[in-house]
Amino acid sequence: DECAAYEDGNIMVTLLRAFRTTVITMGEPEGQLLTDLSYNFLLVPTDDTVTYAQLVKLQDILAVKPLESCSQVKEDYVPEAKSFMRIDGDNIRLSIVKLPEDKEENAVIVRVFNASGEKSDGKIVLDKNIIAAYETNLNEKVEKEIKANKNELSISLTPWKIKTYKIVIA
Repeated sequence: DECAAYEDGNIMVTLLRAFRTTVITMGEPEGQLLTDLSYNFLLVPTDDTVTYAQLVKLQDILAVKPLESCSQVKEDYVPEAKSFMRIDGDNIRLSIVKLPEDKEENAVIVRVFNASGEKSDGKIVLDKNIIAAYETNLNEKVEKEIKANKNELSISLTPWKIKTYKIVIA
């Protein structure tokens, strides 16, 4: 993914960088992709008010395909808005949601990061009550307990900081 934008309005995007033989080998020619290639890309015009955190959010939205399901419903059915988890905070972005390595039941690991150069406050909101919450290191070792308010966990991240939380739900 290489690109450049020039003052005259031209935008250059590298779609394929290739070499005659496999790089860092004794020249094996069989390491090449001998197939048709196709590319998808999107140009999104922005202005100078867009933040890095907003660009990260857009990238995440575009990279993840939506989950789909279908079922037959009654004609008068009105869907209820439902979210299992929400991250609030303009500059706070989700990195990962996963089961903890220690396999603790009813627990989830949530890793977030501050995608800005300024302190950012926010919260992790779940659809279930939080029984216990902990700030952990990247190896999921508990560093300190954090008080939750029913189903919300208030978080605060310094600039460019990554934080990992272990959350136990009801």
